[in-house]
Amino acid sequence: MAAHEHAQALYDEVAEQQEGTVDAFKTRLIERAQEVRQGVTDTVRSNVATTLEHASPEERVQMADELDRAAEGIDQALGGSSLTLKKLDENVAGEAQLGADVICIDPRKITGGDGIVDAGMAKDILAHEKEHTRQSAQADAQQVMIRGESFSARALREGGAIREQERIDFLSDEYRSIAARLLVDSEDQVLIRAGRFRDLEAKKNGQMPVALAA
Repeated sequence: MAAHEHAQALYDEVAEQQEGTVDAFKTRLIERAQEVRQGVTDTVRSNVATTLEHASPEERVQMADELDRAAEGIDQALGGSSLTLKKLDENVAGEAQLGADVICIDPRKITGGDGIVDAGMAKDILAHEKEHTRQSAQADAQQVMIRGESFSARALREGGAIREQERIDFLSDEYRSIAARLLVDSEDQVLIRAGRFRDLEAKKNGQMPVALAA
């Protein structure tokens, strides 16, 4: 357990300092793993360096192996995408620009599970943000009423993005509530992407059939 915690601290340090591509982040984790195996301490902050200085060779190997697995997890979940890994606001795991291929994910927010990186969570966050890039920045309404409940344009877009995820257990209470109340289906998704929120409102309230062609 101690080796895992120390490896997590090393990962967090890289996540705090590194900003750039998935490949660059993965490469830095692999480099850090090699430094740990060699007992190099001058590239890490003082409290982590102290831990490394007092770690046994076996513990250093365990820490390095954890970092290598974290690099593999990053590559498995996010490899091949053009996103940027960077530190975001405290309660933000990812962000994307509507209608444009611009995605940022905070590597500190994809940790957990059996190792440092939760690859499943990372894949879901990426799927969520990718859906935002498919959504139009234009909309025909900023607020709609569905089954007696008010939904903002933001909530509708988040509902569409959440639909692309396999898991929602790690989401905030707000996002899980949107998913439960909105219940986005494939036809709804088409309307959300196009910003046709009035048509979505009519469809969800059973007022009229909606032509899905843009």
